[in-house]
Amino acid sequence: MQPKKIGDGGASISIRIENLIASSIMEKLEICAPSVRCSIHRVPERFHIMRKPSAYKPEAVSIGPYHRANQSLKATEDLKLLYAHKLLTIRAGRESSELYPQTVEEEEEEEEIRTIKLDSSETLVATQAWFAIVEKCASSVREMETETRKCYSEPVGLDSKEFVEMMIIDGLFIIKMLIRSTLRSYDIADDPLDGNDWLVMMVQQDMFLLENQIPLFVLQCLANIVFSADEFMSLNKVIHTFITTINLQLILPTNRYIPLEEHPNPCEHAKHLLDFLIILIQPPPHIDSASSRKTVQVLTKLKTNTVVKFTISLYSKLKRTCITDEERENPSVTSSHFLPSATELSLAGVGFKKGSAQGSFLDIKFSRRTGILEIPPLCIYDETDPLLRNLIACEQSYGGGYHITSYVSMMDFLINSADDVKLLRKQGIISNYLGCDEDVSDMFNKLCVGIILGGPYYSKYINDINEFYKKRRNIWKATLKREYFKSPWAIVSVLAAILLIALTIISTVFGILSFVIHKS
Repeated sequence: MQPKKIGDGGASISIRIENLIASSIMEKLEICAPSVRCSIHRVPERFHIMRKPSAYKPEAVSIGPYHRANQSLKATEDLKLLYAHKLLTIRAGRESSELYPQTVEEEEEEEEIRTIKLDSSETLVATQAWFAIVEKCASSVREMETETRKCYSEPVGLDSKEFVEMMIIDGLFIIKMLIRSTLRSYDIADDPLDGNDWLVMMVQQDMFLLENQIPLFVLQCLANIVFSADEFMSLNKVIHTFITTINLQLILPTNRYIPLEEHPNPCEHAKHLLDFLIILIQPPPHIDSASSRKTVQVLTKLKTNTVVKFTISLYSKLKRTCITDEERENPSVTSSHFLPSATELSLAGVGFKKGSAQGSFLDIKFSRRTGILEIPPLCIYDETDPLLRNLIACEQSYGGGYHITSYVSMMDFLINSADDVKLLRKQGIISNYLGCDEDVSDMFNKLCVGIILGGPYYSKYINDINEFYKKRRNIWKATLKREYFKSPWAIVSVLAAILLIALTIISTVFGILSFVIHKS
């Protein structure tokens, strides 16, 4: 409807309304403008409802803004404050003792000064001894507030004070969780997590949920303030030690025996804890020759070009498509995205072998000469499903090598039934702690629902396996081995039959020869 204009006054009113509309739109566009630093995403609701309870929502502790309002997680807010309090208190005490050496009596007096105490109204009062450290944390995090907010995929509805306060408390809590078993000098007396193994496990799992993250550069900033250089290893080493010592190591084996400085992947570029885990468990690339490495370096430089980068991005989005029913029924549609089940491959002569337990569980290998598919061992617990889902969600959110997605999709093809799980379990590839083999089969079959497949990491092996699977001589050899060489008695029977046939043939030949000779 056109605004009514009454002389000049009506025109000016119309212009003012248009200006207000334009200004409002500009403000909304600026607030919702996407950022290249966005790395902590919301998982679409359809994936939340695929599994009950949701694999993407924390059960014990809220970290970051997404689940801050969840009332069921309020009980652990005191735990986060306790950990932050202790870290700041110990740091302030050490700083004071370094500047002003004290006697035992003076230290006892100073202990009262540098701790948090309650006033008459039972509110927390920060005292001067460590107030400077808290102030430094607030100042540093406040300076990077804009950059931190850009890491989240949607606007965070908190004012500056609440946002910075949340980052500091959550960040200090994560740091304390990381060093609980690393720096014994930072132990907490009467720690509510001591002896409470189930709560420790739940908190550790919540630390690796995509929606429950804070940027790694915030953790690094706080660690630099709270710890002195001589008492604290690098944050990357602390995270590496934490991952390779907690229960997570049982679920996802991760290069446990490789020092971080020798790790082939640049963990210092991780965006948050879950992204750090993804980088850590990635196997080394299948590149051996110097010429191949040089080619990769050239391609890497080309990727920095804006036009080339845009073209590659557009091509990748068009190339990645979900597996359809037609593709599953007709393997020729896309041989690099289809694989028969483990039972079918076994009938065709493909052998399965347990791989090394020391490297990445993603390091699958196939030999075209022997037909052996080597898969590193994987323990399946109740916690495996939500962890894999969050790793996949992280890859699906902002791209990457799609290593976890490729691995899960490959296992999804190999495992179609309980018989497939039984085959892999007998070979020591899968350790089933869920219960029956059908539970493991259901887990892998549901992990790939709705995800976008991508990444060429296993495409060469899948093509090689399909070529091996299609050769009839391999099927005949497998059938002969399965039907006639499955037990010592079967082998004896076959050899006896062959000997009997041979003797019969020899007897027949000699009979014919004797008849011919006699006639001549």
